[in-house]
Amino acid sequence: MASEREISRAEVARHSTDRDVWVVIDGGVYDMSEYAAVHPGGRSILVRNAGKDCTAIFAPLHAPHILANHQDLRVGRLVDSAADEGGNGAAAGGESFGSEVEYSEPYWYNAAFRSPHYTEHHRAFRHTVRDFVQREMAPFVREWEEAGTYPAELHRRAYLAGVYSPMWPREHG
Repeated sequence: MASEREISRAEVARHSTDRDVWVVIDGGVYDMSEYAAVHPGGRSILVRNAGKDCTAIFAPLHAPHILANHQDLRVGRLVDSAADEGGNGAAAGGESFGSEVEYSEPYWYNAAFRSPHYTEHHRAFRHTVRDFVQREMAPFVREWEEAGTYPAELHRRAYLAGVYSPMWPREHG
């Protein structure tokens, strides 16, 4: 039996075009160029991650036996297995949330997808809400959960922070 080909991270990175798609998963290097057309999660997720270590996004979305079923795509093993610089996070210049798999989450979560209907105003509001939740709610969630309630004052603070509209039911303060 021949020994497995050793492939550097630099060589994997050279296979990062629309028609030349190599990825690293658990230290194995896979040529996904032809398979991308039939990939159940869509071609673009593979193309966007071509030339990278995809272990972190692969594992939560695939059953453990999937790699065993596709050993024909394996072209070797990564020899310099230090973690990717930059990883699989946000697209350049933006921030991403949730999964990168197409249609698995609202596509505006991912900075790589643009919509004329989801504007900077929406992104600013999303930021305002996240900031409010982290500052005014997250530190107290356990306490409120145990008490089975939260302070009515939270409604006023949400209004002042711009999270609530100017009108809300009187019973909420």
